[in-house]
Amino acid sequence: AKGIRKLLFALVVSLPALFNIGALLALITFIYAIIGMFLFGHVRQQGALDDMVNFETFGRSMHLLFRLITSAGWNDVLESLMIEYPDCDPHFRNQSNGDCGYPLLSIIYFTSFIIINYMIVINMYIAIILENFNQAHQEEEIGIVEDDLEMFYIRWSKYDPHAAQFIRFSQLSDFIASLDPPLGISKPNTVALVSFNLPIAKGNKIHCLDILHALVKHVLGHVEETDNFRQLQEQMDIKFKKQFPTRKELEIVSSTRIWKRQDKAARLIQKTYREYVR
Repeated sequence: AKGIRKLLFALVVSLPALFNIGALLALITFIYAIIGMFLFGHVRQQGALDDMVNFETFGRSMHLLFRLITSAGWNDVLESLMIEYPDCDPHFRNQSNGDCGYPLLSIIYFTSFIIINYMIVINMYIAIILENFNQAHQEEEIGIVEDDLEMFYIRWSKYDPHAAQFIRFSQLSDFIASLDPPLGISKPNTVALVSFNLPIAKGNKIHCLDILHALVKHVLGHVEETDNFRQLQEQMDIKFKKQFPTRKELEIVSSTRIWKRQDKAARLIQKTYREYVR
């Protein structure tokens, strides 16, 4: 299933580039079809040339060249276009070359067409798909893929059905435990929540972006704080502020680490008080 997913991901990501290459391929074929009509539209039908396979009209030229893109039978067509006297009439219909072909021009025409289309353009399709497949493989090696983020938002919608972008602090442990690996952390997960040091907003609420940042950092492990990394973080923050305008207006009143300290202090006070009362 993972292999099929990577293949589909590579194909979907490659579609815009493949469309551009397809347009380039069509343009090249269009140009060569016009040149073929001008050079070989008068050549006598023999060998591989017949009523359908020829350069007499633009439509037939395009049809023939699209077939030759796969390099199937191009040498037979080339041989038929290299016909010379006495197998043809050089004075046919008083044309400059009659119904004879142009051997040298035919070789240049077909060689350049096959090299440009089959050797370069067609292989560009393969190169783009392989590059995007390699990108999908690298993302999987990192530990987090697009499906993991999609899963996060699907599970989030169950805890935040009104899309308020917040959940209550009391729901945090259950939410993180409900996530699938690698983002999910099964219970008991209190130690992990404390280590995340998530900001707690007024109303005892936590923003989804803060949780996602903490989980991604937890999965990726230690990240070296280089200048490029800090610059990337700043760019991400600018983007996220535009997508989550309410987040920058939050009034942060605490954090999970402060909550743990307060909870521990409260338990210690309760324990001391009970011992004192006894």
